[in-house]
Amino acid sequence: MITIPILQAHPRRGGFLYSLLLLAVIGLLAFGAANADDRETGTREGAETEEDWRGLVEAAAYAYEARRPYQAQELLERAVEKTEPESEERTAVLNNLAIVLETNGHLVAAEQLYVRVIGLWTALLGPDDINVARTLGNLADLHHRQGQLEEAAEAFGLALQSIGLVSGPEAEQVRGILEEGQARVRDDLERQAPVGGEKDGGS
Repeated sequence: MITIPILQAHPRRGGFLYSLLLLAVIGLLAFGAANADDRETGTREGAETEEDWRGLVEAAAYAYEARRPYQAQELLERAVEKTEPESEERTAVLNNLAIVLETNGHLVAAEQLYVRVIGLWTALLGPDDINVARTLGNLADLHHRQGQLEEAAEAFGLALQSIGLVSGPEAEQVRGILEEGQARVRDDLERQAPVGGEKDGGS
């Protein structure tokens, strides 16, 4: 089972913190034992110099927590090269990289990478998987941030379809966040829709 650190999202539009959608997972690495000084500096002893992919990803997580996303991006780019192409390990690292690219304002690159990751997760784990749903949720949120409401609605719908047969507490949490995101997109679409009768002058 792959274990990699969680990248906690920074608050975004409307204060929505969608950290559960940012789990690049097939499992989670509990790294809460690190001391407070390590978290403030964004490093952990030995992590940044360790050249295996797990060490690089863990160092990137600390850098991201410390609001140093450009360092996190560089570490994740190095981690990608340490993994096998089209493997679960590389897919998990690429998912985190897409999150960091989005944070750093590289929205086109982030979107392209989310799409690639969705395809990889689907090929590796099947379409009805929580990882597919999470990454679709990230893509949907990115579309929403850019005002691409139709695309966002479609991606949220696909994410909910993907997680539809998945059960368990984690799946329920992710499903709830996806439903909240879908509802926000629907509200925005309704606000943009013309009021009935205005187009032809009413009757």
